[in-house]
Amino acid sequence: MTPANHYRLLVVDDDEAVLEILEECFEDEGYGVATAQSGREAVNVIAKGHIDLVLSDVRMPNGDGYFLLESIRHEDPAIPFIFMTGFSDRTAEEALRLGANAYFEKPVQLDKLLETIEEQLNQAYRR
Repeated sequence: MTPANHYRLLVVDDDEAVLEILEECFEDEGYGVATAQSGREAVNVIAKGHIDLVLSDVRMPNGDGYFLLESIRHEDPAIPFIFMTGFSDRTAEEALRLGANAYFEKPVQLDKLLETIEEQLNQAYRR
């Protein structure tokens, strides 16, 4: 198991309650956590500092998850990107084809999400 405290996650969701729950969960696991409430805000967070993995909602105002995915893939295609959504008119297959590493339906099972985050970080940054 890789020490979580080496990694910084960016959680992006327009639902403040979701952000708070996930931020607390990830910090309890030892991750550094940054948050944003839109794709455009997330792009600014990434520009200001290093992020190892992005976990993003799909549907958000002011830059949805696909805007964010495209922006990240343009700048750094190696950053692991995980989608989570309660409803989307786009499919998981499309998200994966466009460069997402994983896709979760809300409500997200935290144990499965944490397992996937660890797997993605280990694959991307083999430390």
